[in-house]
Amino acid sequence: MGLRAGDRVMVHSSLSSIGHVEGGAPTVVQALLDVLGPSGTLMVPTFTHSSCEYFDPLLSPSLNGMITEAARSLPGAVRSLHPTHAVTAIGPDAEELVEDDLDRGALGRDCALDRLIKKGGYVLLLGVDHRANSSIHIGEDYAGDDRRKSISPEHPTVVVLNHPQRGEEEVILTEMMGHT
Repeated sequence: MGLRAGDRVMVHSSLSSIGHVEGGAPTVVQALLDVLGPSGTLMVPTFTHSSCEYFDPLLSPSLNGMITEAARSLPGAVRSLHPTHAVTAIGPDAEELVEDDLDRGALGRDCALDRLIKKGGYVLLLGVDHRANSSIHIGEDYAGDDRRKSISPEHPTVVVLNHPQRGEEEVILTEMMGHT
């Protein structure tokens, strides 16, 4: 794969396309973390798309597959707060990468993935092709393509904040209109 210790990487994946892995998705996540080592950062998309009226970053499941859900569930994983297009990161850069994404947007300039790329990060497609590569939308934003500007839930969404890492307990009602 070309990854090394200390790298930062966003992984788009499909466990069913990889084939049988003994231990399943947790084994894939652990293998990636082993390669990246303690100085590397793993990021995965943990989107809910617009399927929930309540979004709790700690509890709302990822709809991006078993590998992303396995990563989201690990101790130390930090999930962003965007109710439809959250990402989860694990590693020393996790907090910095996912912070403030309600203000920054989900798939455009200065989103979590854009910040990872600006830090020299990579995108790894594991069992998927570029149709699953959300970094393409960042390029669209830089090119002035406005088609993705209104990534919003189909209804207002309550975002439940209860992050032990952030020391916050509050609820935000957001309609997310205009956020990317």
